[in-house]
Amino acid sequence: MDPLSDSVFSCIFSDESTTIAMLEIINAVLTDAGDEPIRAITKMDSQYSVLGERIGARGGRLDVRAVAEDGTLFDIEVQLGSQLFMNDRSWFYGGRLLSEAFREGDDYRNMPRVRVINLLDFVLRDDHPDYLQPIGVMYKKAPVEVATDAFRIYNIELPKFRSGYQTLESAKDDPLTRWLYLLEEGYKDAREMEVLTNMTEGMRAFAKKYNRSLDDPKLKDLYELDLSARRDQAAIAYTAEAKGRAKGHTEGRVEIIRAMLMNGVPAETICKSAGVSPEEMEKILDEMKAQGRN
Repeated sequence: MDPLSDSVFSCIFSDESTTIAMLEIINAVLTDAGDEPIRAITKMDSQYSVLGERIGARGGRLDVRAVAEDGTLFDIEVQLGSQLFMNDRSWFYGGRLLSEAFREGDDYRNMPRVRVINLLDFVLRDDHPDYLQPIGVMYKKAPVEVATDAFRIYNIELPKFRSGYQTLESAKDDPLTRWLYLLEEGYKDAREMEVLTNMTEGMRAFAKKYNRSLDDPKLKDLYELDLSARRDQAAIAYTAEAKGRAKGHTEGRVEIIRAMLMNGVPAETICKSAGVSPEEMEKILDEMKAQGRN
């Protein structure tokens, strides 16, 4: 089962046994972005609900909420379907976290910091080469500098990561790349899982909880629902792309076909519905294998 599926990710990080794993993930992201790591996580919740402040106001559900020893609040989100307004969503979730933690009478000098970490299976910025892109509140006029440390977003674009780190050997020596490799590929191979889990305490905790999760029949049912939802999303995306295809958007069509394949839609079904020849499908499959996406 894919660890980055909503149900599996939430299950793995649902109790204190994997707090050390989440601490390592968070610190790998912060360190790679040039920010200070945290010392410890004092509380962690999966599928955490943030409520609206009045009747009818929009709430939300966070994949994982973590509270650091220094009071910093973290929202860790996995988004496998494309979300054009992901940054706006992150601002909203972060604002909800801040408003529920910051109480009447609290001093603004002691306002808790909020950090949102997004693991995205799509690309938000085609023109940016890095797979990790931190976002802060900045002054726009020179000198460009941080306006407040209260809120930051860390977007990790997984397609860019895959294109640069296709093997364990290329990823294992850096904390962030080896965690992303474990979440993306390492769990599929017993040998690679063993190599990775011998590296850190957090990875051992992750592997132990992941292996236990595989025997949970309820989780298996939820995982199948996740897969079904992802297939539906891929089909909807393809329908939208079909309109663009009439205008010659061939490259976009190929990306949608790749997404459908990765979400479990049979190749024969795609050929029939998308008007793709077996030869074209074979070429796409070969390209995906070469990129380590089979």
